Amino acid sequence: MSTTILSFQNRVVIETLHNEGRSLQYIANYLGFSKTTIFNELHRLNSEYQ
Repeated sequence: MSTTILSFQNRVVIETLHNEGRSLQYIANYLGFSKTTIFNELHRLNSEYQ
């Protein structure tokens, strides 16, 4: 099993699209990551990115 390391820029895009109400699948397709990666990233942090 490999670990995907996301850049800060990717994290900002994830947060922005999530706040716009976009689906996990939409965000994953937009960035080219798996839906699981997006899910894990959204649940990793409970607050906004610093």
